[in-house]
Amino acid sequence: MQTRSLNILLLFFGLTSASCYAAEVTDIKKQVSELTKQLAFQAEQREDLANKLDQLNTYWENKIRDVFSKISCTDSRVADFLAECESGSEVCSPKGGENALFFLHTQEYATQYLDPVLGAKSMTLIRRGHLGFITEPKKLLPSTRFLVMAQPRAEGEQANKEALEVGRSVIKFMRSENMIDRSHRVLGPKLLPCKIKAEKLSQYVGRLDRVQVGEPTDPKQRVRVWVIKTDC
Repeated sequence: MQTRSLNILLLFFGLTSASCYAAEVTDIKKQVSELTKQLAFQAEQREDLANKLDQLNTYWENKIRDVFSKISCTDSRVADFLAECESGSEVCSPKGGENALFFLHTQEYATQYLDPVLGAKSMTLIRRGHLGFITEPKKLLPSTRFLVMAQPRAEGEQANKEALEVGRSVIKFMRSENMIDRSHRVLGPKLLPCKIKAEKLSQYVGRLDRVQVGEPTDPKQRVRVWVIKTDC
C-alpha cells in the first residue's frame, strides 16, 4: 500500500515537473523567436544604412570627378565621344572609334602589339614600362579614367571576339598589377576596324607607336591595343 502511494506521489511530481519544464521550454522558444526577429530587423537596418552610405559615397565621388573633369579635360571632343561610349551609342562603333583616333591622340596613351593567343602575357618590358608610366598614381586625378580599344588582326566575328579578349586581358593586367584601382573607371574594350585609314593614324608616328623588338611583325599575327588615359 505504501509502495503504491509512493509511486502515485512520484508520478504526480513527475507530471508536475514535466508540465513546468514544457512551459519553460515554450517560454525559451518564444524568447529565441523574438530575439531572432530583433536581430533580423537590426540586420536589415544595417544593410539599409550601408546601401545609403554607398549611394552617398557614389554621389560625392561623381560630383568630385565632374569638378576635376571640367578643370582638367583638354578636349571637348574626347568628352563627347566617351559620353557616347558610356551610353552604348553607335558613335562608339568600330567606325566611330576609327574616327575618334583622329583626336584621341590629344590624350596620353600607350599602345601594344600583342599575340592574339597570349594577349597581355606577350606584352614586352618596354610596353609594360610605358603603361606603368601613364598609370603612375601621382598622375591620376579623381576624374582620370581609361579607354581601351582593340584592333583585330582580320575581319570577321571570330577575329573581333579574339581582339576583345586580348583587350580584356590588358584591363585585367592593369588591375592585377595594381596600376589602377577600382576608383578609376575603364571603358571597353571597344573594337576598332581591322583596316584603319592612314589619315586616322597620321598622329601616331612616334617611336613607341611602331612595332618594338619582341612584338609580332606580321599584322595578321597581332592585335593592336590602345590604352588611352583621359580626365574628360
